[in-house]
Amino acid sequence: MRQENDSRIQWFSLVRTLGVCLVLGYHFFPDTLAGGFIGVDVFFTFSGYLVTALAIRQFMKHGAFDVLDFYNKRVKRIVPPLLLAVLFTLPFALLLDAEFLVQLGRRISATFAFIRNYYEIVKGGSYEENLFPKLYVHTWSLSVEMQLYIVWGAVLALLSKYTKRKNKKSAALRRYVSISAIIFAAVSYMQMQSMFTPAADPAAAYYATHSHSFPFFIGAAAACLLGVRSGKRFKRFAATAGKPLGILGAAASVGALIYLSRILAYSDEATYRWGFLAATGLACVLILSARTLHDAFPKSGEPKFLTAVSDLSYYIYLFHWPIYIIVNNTLAGSLGFMQAIPGELARTYIAVFVIALTLLISALCQYVLEPFISGRKTILRGMGSALAGSLLAVSVLLCVLAVGASPTVSPMSLRFANEYLLGDLRALAQRAEQLTIAAANAEKPIALPSATPKPTQTIAPTETPVPLATPAAVIELPQSVPTTVPEPTPQPSHTPAPSPTQAPIGRVSLIGDSVSLGAKSALEKGVANCKVDAEVSRNIIQGPDMMVKYIRNGNLGDCVVIALGTNGNRYYESYITEIIELLPVGHRMIFVTPYDGRWTSSWASYKTTQYLRSIDGKYDYITIADWADFIDDHINWLTSDKVHLKNDSAVNAYVNVVNEAIEVAKLKPVKSGGAGVLTEPEQKSDAARVMGNEENGFPSDVIVSSKKRGKIETNGNPLNIRQGASADSAYLGQVSYGESIEYYETTKSAVWVYIVYGDLRGYGSARYIR
Repeated sequence: MRQENDSRIQWFSLVRTLGVCLVLGYHFFPDTLAGGFIGVDVFFTFSGYLVTALAIRQFMKHGAFDVLDFYNKRVKRIVPPLLLAVLFTLPFALLLDAEFLVQLGRRISATFAFIRNYYEIVKGGSYEENLFPKLYVHTWSLSVEMQLYIVWGAVLALLSKYTKRKNKKSAALRRYVSISAIIFAAVSYMQMQSMFTPAADPAAAYYATHSHSFPFFIGAAAACLLGVRSGKRFKRFAATAGKPLGILGAAASVGALIYLSRILAYSDEATYRWGFLAATGLACVLILSARTLHDAFPKSGEPKFLTAVSDLSYYIYLFHWPIYIIVNNTLAGSLGFMQAIPGELARTYIAVFVIALTLLISALCQYVLEPFISGRKTILRGMGSALAGSLLAVSVLLCVLAVGASPTVSPMSLRFANEYLLGDLRALAQRAEQLTIAAANAEKPIALPSATPKPTQTIAPTETPVPLATPAAVIELPQSVPTTVPEPTPQPSHTPAPSPTQAPIGRVSLIGDSVSLGAKSALEKGVANCKVDAEVSRNIIQGPDMMVKYIRNGNLGDCVVIALGTNGNRYYESYITEIIELLPVGHRMIFVTPYDGRWTSSWASYKTTQYLRSIDGKYDYITIADWADFIDDHINWLTSDKVHLKNDSAVNAYVNVVNEAIEVAKLKPVKSGGAGVLTEPEQKSDAARVMGNEENGFPSDVIVSSKKRGKIETNGNPLNIRQGASADSAYLGQVSYGESIEYYETTKSAVWVYIVYGDLRGYGSARYIR
């Protein structure tokens, strides 16, 4: 094989090019390449392979490994391009909303200190962090690589000194290095398995060096087997069978990696159990195939396109993300240039523009500016050098201004905190008013009873109602559910109850997420008798429980406004149905359609809006407040995340949409009869709801039972039904979607439901609602 200073391994460009293309596809087209982040694992594997192979080659050539030279080369390779990327893009950050610049100085410091991955573990889980992606968040991978270079360089230095002191050859060093790499890889993989928990935030398992370094060490182990310098046997193999096997291996590994990028997802358990490991193995196959193609086609070489993209791959990786954020949130965001273009097409236009701009700037930095700041030979002469120096000086000044202008606290967080504080103050004021009235009433004289005794009345004792929920893990199914249901709004005995179409709307209960939280004060002022209960990150899966809480406390308004769905869930239809079924008789309901300007047709929030529109008219007591339809024409009223309310115009519009829906709801009848948790028990079977392990994302299911015989139904996941409180108890059968199973109670044990969903297992028990 040719010497390192004579030539390059031609087809290694395929590895770099594929890695960067997968990352670009993931960032620009997340619906198509939802697992394109494995491109980073391709880079990790190739990096571990290359630095280890070069270190072993250095030992073979010089009989020693120079660790300081190793560190120096790594720093020169990583730091100058990173510095140029920040200097070139940070000045344009002044065009972005303040949300994108929160704690910008700390983030840049973490980037250049190469601890950005652990910074993301600490900071990346916040709500605002997920809504407003930060400019240099992608540099977490550079932090991982630099940390690995430091550790692995020291290990290589120790192993090379030990090998030299024992007067052993490079074959021994390969053995020592491969064993060490395999141990490191195994420990790292086990760390990822122990740190990842299904349905929990996987940030720690993904970003941490100790859990995500196994691709690097597997690549290092592969280097001990393959090396960089081909032996005679490998050359003979490449000359004979190398051509078809090299082409087949390269094509198969590229195709398999693209396929993985389409089926994996960031939060999926499969990604962490085997996805990253599979991507690493395929990257090793691609590296071997590239080695084979290099020796099999010694004269033809690789396509020029691969060479050009490979040379620029590091710059492309550095520049594409900040350029995308800036372009997407100025040209397509606040400036509204893409507003009239359909979402998918607009995304394509933006991607093409960003890629073209990234290639242009990357080439400028690679061939002009980096040699200039490194003191190497460059094409700049005279005025060109002065111009480049002036440009860099201005960039430094603008970077300082951008960092100085960055807020330390998210403006959105401040708005949310202000709404919470105002709500607390209003609650305190109402409580103070109640205490004042109570104190005033207590001072009034008590009227003495009349001398003439009134006939006594015998009041039949009422039976104790079954509570809505109990903390017990397993709840016995009672024989009946006696309960006395009060009217939502007591009417004087002499006043006839209004007809359903004439029933007025007194109180309004609005249950919402962060979007309605941003308009909480305006809603409670602008909507008559409205009480807003809104929380950051509230999901539609919490809707049924919120309904149960309000019903139990007797605080449910005459009209219930559900403003959930922005934080999507794939079981949206089941939860919406359950919310509707929980609505008591005598009430009306309004659903506010969620909106996310970033969505595509595959997003759960988009599907939720479409589903809500589809049920409009199916229930005579339900009204749809189509916020999504209105705000789609006024997207510039939203913050740069294209979700939350940005200004007073947006807040007032949101209030108006709710008010208009209430006016429409007044003309509709209230809910009457049918299924509802407040229906008298003699009018329906006793009802209980199975609550799955919500930490694992199990949706609620339904049990309908009678005294001795019952029927179990599911409107979600398959249920394995057992009689008793363990998985070893009597098996009754499995229920799938739309099916049911009958059973007979033979003991006083509750019906215990063993829920199976994919690889997840969980338990559920009956909870009575009334």
